[in-house]
Amino acid sequence: MCLPPCCIHIPRYHHPTHPPHTDTQREALVELGERHLKAIELERRVFIKSRALSLAQRLMLYARDELEMAVCSVFGCWVGGWVGG
Repeated sequence: MCLPPCCIHIPRYHHPTHPPHTDTQREALVELGERHLKAIELERRVFIKSRALSLAQRLMLYARDELEMAVCSVFGCWVGGWVGG
């Protein structure tokens, strides 16, 4: 029977010159890890919102460019100015 990796118990390796962590050190490391995960989650939320804003700005730019091209095709303008007017 093959167990998934989460169910396999792997003993912790302790370097011979470094003693194992005490309970207070372990609690401090867990708290530090939790704060780090919260910071990563906040960055992810900001990234999602900024990505949505960037996409909206890009679509607005495309729409304005398309509108300008349509106006130029109707009234006959070019990049440097107006033609025939």
